[in-house]
Amino acid sequence: QGAVLLASHDRDFLDRVATATVVCEGNGRWTGYTGGWSDWLKRPSPSAQPVERGRKQKKLSRKTRGAAPADSRLSFTEAFRLAEIESLIPVMEMEISELADAVSRLSTGSGEAARFEESCAELAALQSKLEALEMEWFRLAEKAENSESLEAAARP
Repeated sequence: QGAVLLASHDRDFLDRVATATVVCEGNGRWTGYTGGWSDWLKRPSPSAQPVERGRKQKKLSRKTRGAAPADSRLSFTEAFRLAEIESLIPVMEMEISELADAVSRLSTGSGEAARFEESCAELAALQSKLEALEMEWFRLAEKAENSESLEAAARP
């Protein structure tokens, strides 16, 4: 009985172990969420609140609503990449999980030490690639969300 405070860079591990997540939201504000890291990602973003959108929409003039900056819209290539990343992430997570299981079964005995080190290095490389994909997904998803809100504000 009790609680364990766990800090880890391994998001898959956190998803499998954590029942609650405490996240630093910035400006000294910490917020608790039920579930692991993926559950925290699925939370509604603060910009999705209808009250804030309503205020922003009223402040925009008709002239401003019609033209959105070109760099704030998701390009066709970026939209394609976003869809591609969304299909790649679960595959990579499964590969990482399978490799982590294989590594945990290896012993560091004399015959398997080299294989163990090689598998650990491969696991670290896969986790690094996954993290880079997740960061790219986050950037593109945020841009897509901003693009959608600009288009919604431009509608009469």
